[in-house]
Amino acid sequence: MKSKSETRRQAMLDAAAVAFQAGGFERTSMEDIAARAQCSKVTLYGYFESKEQLFYESIVAAVDREFIALAGLLQDPVAPVEAVLLGFGERFISLIASPRVRSLRGLVTAAATHGATDLGLRCYKAGPEPVKKVCTRYLAQVHAQGQLRIPDPELAGLQLRALLEAEWLDALFYGAPARPTRRRIHESTQRAVQAFLAIYQPVEQRTDAR
Repeated sequence: MKSKSETRRQAMLDAAAVAFQAGGFERTSMEDIAARAQCSKVTLYGYFESKEQLFYESIVAAVDREFIALAGLLQDPVAPVEAVLLGFGERFISLIASPRVRSLRGLVTAAATHGATDLGLRCYKAGPEPVKKVCTRYLAQVHAQGQLRIPDPELAGLQLRALLEAEWLDALFYGAPARPTRRRIHESTQRAVQAFLAIYQPVEQRTDAR
């Protein structure tokens, strides 16, 4: 059971999330959040030292946990590469297309235009960067095992992400009206992974396929 202090803190985080979603980072004040949380600003500062901390804990932290879970899908060195990449790809697209991540991207971009550039860097280091490192390590392992020919695993990881995002970037950037269906995500992921495998297929396999 949560203590009263933990319950109150969570209520403040919930209020902050609503406030940031409604007004953005720059336009939302600690007074706004305190009003939504039905507490004084002094009490709010007793739990959180700054608006940046509130923003991070109320919105960014939850997304970061999802990115860490995403990285966990690239930890199996035994499973077939295609199956691993398909599982990773579907989860990746679902994540970047989710309302939470799309909203976070918009909030961080807006905050950066008003000088809060450290928020974007903090978000990147907590979520996407660890995924990038795990992906690089996984692809290096796949190369070492001879399953694919990947001389530059870091570059290959960036290319994989670009292929996965390719069919979605315009819609996400300009605001798709609804979250994509699981079927469309699955089909898009298959196309992206097949393109990636075609690029990095070992030379002897390409020869056999002719």
